[in-house]
Amino acid sequence: MFIFEAPIDMKKKKPAQTAVAETIKPSTEQGFNLPVETTWSLLLFIFSTLLYANTIGHGYALDDVAVIQQNKFVQQGLAGIPQILTTFYWQGFWDLNAGLYRPLSLVMFALEQTLFPNSPFINHFVNVLLFACSTVLLFKTILKLFGKNYGTMAAVASLLFAAHPIHTEVVANIKSRDELLALFTLLATCIYLLKYLEHNNKLHLAFAVLAYALALFSKESSVAFLGVFALIFFYKKIDVKQSLVTLAPFVVVAGLFFAIHQFVIASGPARVGYTYRDNSILASVSFAERFATALYMQGKYLLLLLFPHPLSYDYSFQQIPLFNLTSWQVLLTAVVVIGLMAAAVKGLLSRTAIGFGIAWYALTMFITSNLIIPIGATMAERFVFIPSLGLCLVAAYLLVKYLAKASEKLSAPTAMLKQAALLSGVLIAVVALYSFKTISRNADWKDSQTLFVADINNAPNSYNVQYNYGTVYIEAAKQEQDTKRKQELLTTATSAFERAIKIDSGVAAAHINLASAYYQLGNYTQAYKAETKALTIDTLSVDLYNNAGNYAYRLKLYNEGLAYLQQAVSRGLANEETYKFIGGTYFAQQNIPAALEAYDKAIAINPRHIENLTNAANIYAIAGNYAKAATLTKQALAIEPQNKNLQTTLLRIFNDTKQQDSLQYYSQMFGVR
Repeated sequence: MFIFEAPIDMKKKKPAQTAVAETIKPSTEQGFNLPVETTWSLLLFIFSTLLYANTIGHGYALDDVAVIQQNKFVQQGLAGIPQILTTFYWQGFWDLNAGLYRPLSLVMFALEQTLFPNSPFINHFVNVLLFACSTVLLFKTILKLFGKNYGTMAAVASLLFAAHPIHTEVVANIKSRDELLALFTLLATCIYLLKYLEHNNKLHLAFAVLAYALALFSKESSVAFLGVFALIFFYKKIDVKQSLVTLAPFVVVAGLFFAIHQFVIASGPARVGYTYRDNSILASVSFAERFATALYMQGKYLLLLLFPHPLSYDYSFQQIPLFNLTSWQVLLTAVVVIGLMAAAVKGLLSRTAIGFGIAWYALTMFITSNLIIPIGATMAERFVFIPSLGLCLVAAYLLVKYLAKASEKLSAPTAMLKQAALLSGVLIAVVALYSFKTISRNADWKDSQTLFVADINNAPNSYNVQYNYGTVYIEAAKQEQDTKRKQELLTTATSAFERAIKIDSGVAAAHINLASAYYQLGNYTQAYKAETKALTIDTLSVDLYNNAGNYAYRLKLYNEGLAYLQQAVSRGLANEETYKFIGGTYFAQQNIPAALEAYDKAIAINPRHIENLTNAANIYAIAGNYAKAATLTKQALAIEPQNKNLQTTLLRIFNDTKQQDSLQYYSQMFGVR
């Protein structure tokens, strides 16, 4: 049960209100027969677990492939941990060094891989467990910081945080284990730090420093908590000298971490630079435009925290447009931010939860805000995961304080009950709505395909969202047997790729997939157009040259197709497919010698390519070289001895050349009468 305290104000408190009961008492309460703090901890743990229980059976989504499924270090289990500790974050998957070093989550994945190989069930279960435990730690941290008289505020803030739908990306996406570990270890750091300040036990300080080290190895942005620690010292009225002495080991640990971080990053491939495709604000033409857009995004975050709909896995180019400093959205955000800053200053001076909550939000949000230094993403719901704690605290403070004041005029016997009814009604409504959204949003994170389809209307202006949506349908078309349904799927795919290209025409991938979809629809003209456009963007992919040659062949544009195929040869990119299309094109032009030369090169590259062996055999037969035709056919049959077409071809060769002994021998071998 709730026991509601008087108006929460650490600066002002009327004597008449001090008679209100404390929220947390050392004695037990009837009903659960447990201390109230323990009871609420259990309730919060159960509530948080139930909210995300429907994610435990999910598969892998988005970057789960890169950090688990196809991560060569994680897949090695325990044996891969040394490489995880000494390489940058993505190196187990690719060589694109983005300057990230977050080994702790990868080490956990490697351990889980050892005990439960390729088990998304276990991975999701651990995510849910970490989130539930973090919610409990949040509750305990608030109690430790503000005191047990603030139990209702602590419970309300923790409930709001647990239920908030914006956290679904972190909990439902296994890859975001780094965020969960950072939160868990940072809250543990705060609790041990507060214990140290209370009891002056050096062991508590050691545990706090250790927990903070783990936070840093979880995610680099944990460095922002140095500011939060200073904020704790201020609220606990620790003098400057003691604060600096206590903060020193945390600064040392942060320094050591970043020394290791820089060494590991420098030891890998050269760092890649971010582009507007990673972060939309990099498309801005001035710092003012970039700052204005970043400020708008802060308003977007605040709006999503208040009204979390719609949610999206992606906010990249061009979902967030560029703004200037005179845009009304930017000006409105500026007014809100200034108001929050004013409230923070007032709250800090009086050491209220408002000041602490807004300061928490600002300190932990700044690194990913893009306000000064652009990062590797435009915006993401995971970026507000830890900062949202602060605003949940502010909301809880205001809710409890407002309703406590509303009950001041009521008579003493009824004040508590009416206050409880008001608070419970508002809280239940908000938590119920948030919980419903969270549970329903969880379902979207079942796997990548489900997510791509679910979010097409949530971020329609994002290139990535449109492109990924198209890939779902083009892949589905490959598996579809019904011709009509297959065409419907491909048509949907082409529409998505066309929209993606309209958003950003400078990415080859959308043009390539668009060409493939049109090709499967039999629209060779559009396929050729899309493929040749892709070749103006990417000139190093042999597949593009091969496809262009194939599509041109279908349109009987033989010379154009040959030109693209020969470019692949001149660039040293040619493979057996290149020479296959060259051979086919020359054959269509009745240039038999050139066709045979091309097929010979194709077979030399890959002597087990059935189609090339078969085509070359047929052309050699047409050219009258039956011996060579027979040799190639036998070579193909050695690979696929049950291939009826190859058997028929070989028998026809022997029949046409009147090799009766060979014809009889192979007829018996093939069971042909």
